[in-house]
Amino acid sequence: MSDITDDAIAVAEAGKKCVGVLDSILTALDKHGLLPLWEFRKRNMRTKQEIELELKEKKHEHELKLQIEQKKAKLKLDALETAGLCGMKAIEAAKKAIEDGVPAQHALADNDPSVFLAIHNLFVEAMENQHAKEMISLYGLRETLDNPDEKAPEKQVDETWFSYFWDYAKHMRDENVQQLWGRLLAGEIKQPGTFSLKTLSVLQTLGPQDVANFEKLAPYAIDSCFLLEETFDHLGVNFYRIATLGSLGVLVHGTARSYNGPIAALNHNFMILGVRTPTSLVKLRGAMLTPVGSELCRLVKVDANKNEECARFLAESLRKKFPDMEISLRPVQKGGCA
Repeated sequence: MSDITDDAIAVAEAGKKCVGVLDSILTALDKHGLLPLWEFRKRNMRTKQEIELELKEKKHEHELKLQIEQKKAKLKLDALETAGLCGMKAIEAAKKAIEDGVPAQHALADNDPSVFLAIHNLFVEAMENQHAKEMISLYGLRETLDNPDEKAPEKQVDETWFSYFWDYAKHMRDENVQQLWGRLLAGEIKQPGTFSLKTLSVLQTLGPQDVANFEKLAPYAIDSCFLLEETFDHLGVNFYRIATLGSLGVLVHGTARSYNGPIAALNHNFMILGVRTPTSLVKLRGAMLTPVGSELCRLVKVDANKNEECARFLAESLRKKFPDMEISLRPVQKGGCA
């Protein structure tokens, strides 16, 4: 009976922690006017299934809104064309409307195609920006539910950080990139100070292909910050893509990492151990992740099978490079690109 009671208490405590983290992120999103999060939505958005449904509905609603706005714009432009309003004719018509008491902004928008398009494009951009922020918010909520045992943070995220985050995040249109920003948002709310303003600045310059290349490489990083040269050929990442990541400030190619004695290289949940007799200097060539690259590494998810695959590849690469070295893999409790 006591075992059952203990289990029930443990489940209840885990639930409290999960709700605590959720409340933290919901409060932060509500404070910045996102989703929008009314009380009944906050109460309902407590499971991954509910958030997945919300994501699906958001995408569909956004597409419908854009279609409505585009149809409205086409009808208006067709009407202006039929009336022959363009150039000086449009300006004269706007002047007459102003004389009749119509506000100047409305008079110009109602009669001049260029002014109408300018307002239309601003409105569409604002809709896209708001949609991006809402999707990233939902991805952040979903990420919180992926790690239900984490405690709610004791301190709040810096307001300056939030200001820069949303200023950059609103421009993200690619779904995979939005998911990355959602993980970053969740990570910062769970542990304020995890991601620097520099990392935000660099991340907002990464295009979808840059993100895909980095996510491909990140699981192979050892000691939180180093990629063996052999990794690039293994993954089919050519020099141009390496140079691009370098120019973006994520890694520095052509560097080396030295071990004066046994190798003890951590790759996520595996320790790669290399012992050479007699002991001598071991130099590994490849690319060093910058501090920004190391922070971004935390955002890349690696499942258990991929984790082991990466570790075994690294171990085999070392065996080929140093045939006289005894290489072994040992699982560890915690680790990764952090």
